Amino acid sequence: MKANQLGSFMVPSSDVQNLHPDVLRIMRDCIVVRAEMLFERQCIRYTAICAQFEESLRYQMPPEYVYEVDNSVDMNGRVTWKRR
Repeated sequence: MKANQLGSFMVPSSDVQNLHPDVLRIMRDCIVVRAEMLFERQCIRYTAICAQFEESLRYQMPPEYVYEVDNSVDMNGRVTWKRR
């Protein structure tokens, strides 16, 4: 994992408050450097470093990612990231 593998993503605030198992699966591979509550969207926007994110330029806005958790594989779930 490199410091320039930075990206942002949103998680529903209700999932975070209720400690939904998918939130734990998403966050286990991330180092969060910023979290911002978006009240109008009822979600939290995270900016994080993740090994699955593409490398970006140093002073560029971090790209936005969407996650998908596949729990059909095993109990741990498989998280995939897609750049928007």
